[in-house]
Amino acid sequence: LISYNSAISSTEKAGEWQVAIQLMEELMEHQLLPDIITYNAVISACAKGGRWQEAISLYSALVGRRLNPSVVTCGSLISACEKAGRWQEALHVLEELPTFQ
Repeated sequence: LISYNSAISSTEKAGEWQVAIQLMEELMEHQLLPDIITYNAVISACAKGGRWQEAISLYSALVGRRLNPSVVTCGSLISACEKAGRWQEALHVLEELPTFQ
């Protein structure tokens, strides 16, 4: 999982959101479960690519797996909506996010 997370993080930095998603799918095919680090990197890659719908879908998946979103998760999700000009979705996401202490 650590190797996959490193590779996904690299694709995120390069703005290759499609590759990030492919790597996440590949790790699951190998019976590995993505963790919050995996989701953060893929959501961030989608944000950089302006792929707000994919970012929201990934967020829903991580919540469905009962993972706790982090501040990084939430920031990336809002950024994805903002970069796509989807300010209403960004506000909705903000309203639905957990409170961090």
